[in-house]
Amino acid sequence: MLNRLLIVWIIYAGIVGFALGGSFVSAYFVYPTEHGGAYDSNKKADDEKSKEKTDEALARYTWWLTAFTGGLAFVTGALCIATVGLYVTGEKQIEVALKSANAAELSAKAAIALELPIFRADLNKMGWSDTQNEIGEKRYWVWIDYLHVSNVGRTSAFPIEVECGHTFGEKLPAAPIYTSKKTLATNTIYKPETVSPYDISLIDLEFAVPPNTYDQLRSDSSKLWFYFNLIYLDFLQNRHEAGFCWRRHQGIGPGHFIVDSTSAYNRKT
Repeated sequence: MLNRLLIVWIIYAGIVGFALGGSFVSAYFVYPTEHGGAYDSNKKADDEKSKEKTDEALARYTWWLTAFTGGLAFVTGALCIATVGLYVTGEKQIEVALKSANAAELSAKAAIALELPIFRADLNKMGWSDTQNEIGEKRYWVWIDYLHVSNVGRTSAFPIEVECGHTFGEKLPAAPIYTSKKTLATNTIYKPETVSPYDISLIDLEFAVPPNTYDQLRSDSSKLWFYFNLIYLDFLQNRHEAGFCWRRHQGIGPGHFIVDSTSAYNRKT
């Protein structure tokens, strides 16, 4: 497109030069005079011939000037059209380039996402506890011994910490509220395709509950959720999070955990 515009400019310069040169030549070209017999020829006839030549030269100059002006207007319009076309073409090329760059970025992100760790998690057994202070006030809580984590992805993960929270009531909050966390050792690595899951001890965490929690769970009048957020680094040392959520089902016997798929509590980044 730029080469075409250069050619247009060259043609434009040629037309301008031709028009200007022609106008000057036609205006100032002196025709050879015809030699008469004597100086005392009719002066009036000479004046008329001189006037005719002047008028003829002025007419030619006017014609060339008109042609030049018309050609200049035409070429200027053509250049305007070419410039607009160049601008539109440039904008389209920029748009195509941006789309290509975005597509390449998405492809790169998709390729990296295929290599990220993928976690499977489970909770182990839960227990009930209470304590009484010196004035007879009782405090009730539940505990969980381990959070089992398995890496079923393609690459290793480097865990940093686990955020922990729980909710007792009729429904979950709109967003998880983590009240405690477990910091993991700096040399911890969750390798893929490990036969046994990695165990994160939670036995030292206390999840406070009302005194009649067990009975309310049995009667299904209230619910008890546990949720965790594993924070880790991938093989490129980028930070990620993996959320998990379970609801406690307490029937006859020891009870068990049911996976809760609420999206805000199972967010993976």
